Amino acid sequence: MSSLTLNVKELRERWMKLYVNIHMLRSRDPRAMAVLEPFKLRISEFNEEMMAFFDKLEEPLEAED
Repeated sequence: MSSLTLNVKELRERWMKLYVNIHMLRSRDPRAMAVLEPFKLRISEFNEEMMAFFDKLEEPLEAED
């Protein structure tokens, strides 16, 4: 198991590895396809939300007035 981190770049990389692995399982294993196919759209939408989340975390903090 990997260690905990607050590094946004590393978190993004970990998420992308998981996301790609989910798609690999779905495309290569009929059992995984049967389970994951109903969630295909939701998984893609969640990926978009995660990317927006990481983008937001990488934005420089605006100076507070």
